[in-house]
Amino acid sequence: MAFKALLSGEIAGIITTHLTQINAYLPNAAHEVHVPDDLLQLLLRLDRMLSIAPEYSSMAQQDEAYNLLHEIEHFLRQMNVSFDEDFESTLIGRIWSQGREWHTRASQGGAPPKRVSDVWELIKPAVPDCLEMSPDGRCTAKWWKPYPVMDVEILLRTEGIRILAEPYEPSDLPGGIAVTFSLT
Repeated sequence: MAFKALLSGEIAGIITTHLTQINAYLPNAAHEVHVPDDLLQLLLRLDRMLSIAPEYSSMAQQDEAYNLLHEIEHFLRQMNVSFDEDFESTLIGRIWSQGREWHTRASQGGAPPKRVSDVWELIKPAVPDCLEMSPDGRCTAKWWKPYPVMDVEILLRTEGIRILAEPYEPSDLPGGIAVTFSLT
C-alpha cells in the first residue's frame, strides 16, 4: 500500500511540475491535480512483470510489457519529463528503465549482452570518447565538451540500437553529452 502511495505521489509531482510549466502561458487558469488510476495500474502491472525472468516470459507477456511501456512513455513525454539520471533515480524512472531492459532481454530470448568490441563496431562511424557497458547490456556513450553533434545523431539513428534515454548532460561530465542505449 505504501508503494502505491509513493507511486501516486510521484505521478502527482510530475503533473504538478508540468502544470507549473504551462502556467506561464495560462496565468489565470485554476488547476487541480488528479492522478489517473489507469496510469497507476500500468506502473504497478509493469513492476509486477519485472519479477518474471525475461528468458522465461511468453510472447503475450512481452507484448503486454511493450504496450505498458508505450503507454507510460506516452504520459511521460506529454508531461515533458527528461529521461535523464535524475529521472531514473525516481521510483517511476526505475520501473520504466528496468521495464525497458526487461523487455529488451525478453525479446532477445535472454541472450547475454554482446562484447564491448561488438558495440564499437555497431556504432561506427560514431566514436564516443567513452563507451560503458553494464552487465545487463545497457550501454552509455559519452562525449566530452565540445562534443561532435553528428556522432550523437549517427548513434540515435543506428539500426540495431534502442535508445533508452534522451541525450543528456551527465553530472560527472559538465558540458558533455551522453546517450544510454541497448542493443536489439
